[in-house]
Order: sequence, then structure tokens, then C-alpha cells
Amino acid sequence: MSTTQVIVTLLAALQDPVTGLRPRAQALAEAQVLTAVRFDYTFGKWANEGALQPAGPHVVTVAPRRWVVNQQITGRTDRDAQGTYAIVFECFATDPAEIQDTLTVHATAVAQVLDRLREYSDATGGTVIDIEDPMEFVLGEFPNDGGVARACGFRCTITLTERSTQ
Repeated sequence: MSTTQVIVTLLAALQDPVTGLRPRAQALAEAQVLTAVRFDYTFGKWANEGALQPAGPHVVTVAPRRWVVNQQITGRTDRDAQGTYAIVFECFATDPAEIQDTLTVHATAVAQVLDRLREYSDATGGTVIDIEDPMEFVLGEFPNDGGVARACGFRCTITLTERSTQ
């Protein structure tokens, strides 16, 4: 089992140019005629979570939170594990309407990517075999000490089952 395999699969699904975060968020914004939503991203390392990020592109990270591994059964080459992961989205803006539109569009886009994560994992040789309900989103807006821009974002927490040979 490897949390690395799951993180790689989650990040790849979010970055997919056809079914990932950007195309889904763009389609949602277009359908709702929201013009202030930006679609530039930096996919960061989860070890940086809690550190100040550059106030430029949106920052997206995937962080493991909990990992429960089953023992490998004699005679089998695979085993299952259950993991809890946080997908964190952080952006910077000064306009409250832009903040609201950005958060709601991207939270929905993340949910849509996760709706198809099992299929994406199967198609790309990933290890994800199930995502448990519910996906929990916690949204927030945090004033910047400098008063110029606001950091805002959300954390989506999911629990999934993976099966691998590690």
C-alpha cells in the first residue's frame, strides 16, 4: 500500500486536461456566467500546508490525514487500505464576489472530479477502488495581515479504499 500512489492518482485526476479541475471549473463558471473566476493553479506539496503561499495562482494540495492498512492475506499479492485525504484549495483575491464565485465553482469542480475518481484510477492504473460518502467541504475566508488580498479556500476531506501490491 502506498499513500504516494493515491496522492499521485488524486493529483493526476485534478490536473487532467479533459476531466480535471480546470475544465470542470471553466464549464461551471461558463454555465453560470461568472466572469471573475480565475483558472490558474499551482499544485503544491502537502508538506507546505499551513505555510504562507505566494499570492498568485490558486494553490491545490493533496494531504494524507489517516491511513489504516489491512494485513496481507497469505497467498495473495495485494492488500487493502483505507485512507483519509484532504484536498486543499487556496486562492487570493480582494473582491468578495470573486472569492465567493471562485470557492463555490472550484468546490463543485473538485466534487465532480472525485465523483469519477474510481473510473479515472481504473483507466490510469491507480489503486483507488472506492470512495466513501460523504465528501466533506469546509470553506473559509481569512484576512491577510497586509490588508491587500485575502486568502480564502476550502478543504475537502474524503475517505477512500485502495488496493495495491505494496
